[in-house]
Amino acid sequence: MRSVEASGKTVEEAVAAALEQLGVSEDQVETEILEESHGFLGILGRNVVRVRVTVKEEAEAEREAPGTEPASVAEAEVEAAEAAAEAVAALPEEEDELGPTAQAVLQRILALMGVNAQALLKSSTPEQAVIELSGADVALLIGRHGDTLDGLQRATALIANRKSQQKKRVVVDAEDYRERREKMLTNLAKANAKKVRESRREAVLPDLKPYERRIIHMALVGEPGVSTYSEGEGRRRKLVISPAD
Repeated sequence: MRSVEASGKTVEEAVAAALEQLGVSEDQVETEILEESHGFLGILGRNVVRVRVTVKEEAEAEREAPGTEPASVAEAEVEAAEAAAEAVAALPEEEDELGPTAQAVLQRILALMGVNAQALLKSSTPEQAVIELSGADVALLIGRHGDTLDGLQRATALIANRKSQQKKRVVVDAEDYRERREKMLTNLAKANAKKVRESRREAVLPDLKPYERRIIHMALVGEPGVSTYSEGEGRRRKLVISPAD
């Protein structure tokens, strides 16, 4: 089983750093505290927490099982798009409200993919629909860093908006993944901002999706002593946390 050791000022900070390295969520790992030291009376010295985070056996098995998880956003989108072609033909000709239409599209895609999951309409407004996935195979529909979930979201939005002059937003979520991911990225941003202030050296965060970079940018708005910017193009684009001089 994969495991890494990471350090931080708090258990939460150390675990967040380990999760980022492993590319999994907190419910897929077991955490062991290896060291927890505190400065004398909280004044002298530094708080140091060191943890070992290990991916659970069942989570590792799901990740390695052949044919159960697309390896990238592109592959997830291809698989969803193939099912989506048939989903389009099954939809009524008249334009429907975004929420019910998106739900019907996604449910049809799931059925054509042969997965045991249901698409539940969580909320619907004229501008946005939020759909929650549930069922026995829901973990497989998240994918590494949400890749499969993003592929399903893109395919669903594309079809649901096919007759709309103004494109409306569709959000597809499962097991509160997007909220958990945002919390982890926010913790990561705060932890790195603290390191940047102390070391006066930049921290570089590569391999983030555009919306994940926005989460970190927003998390550090108003954060004293640091600023953020992005550099690079395409897949090489990275976010930099820099000391604010």
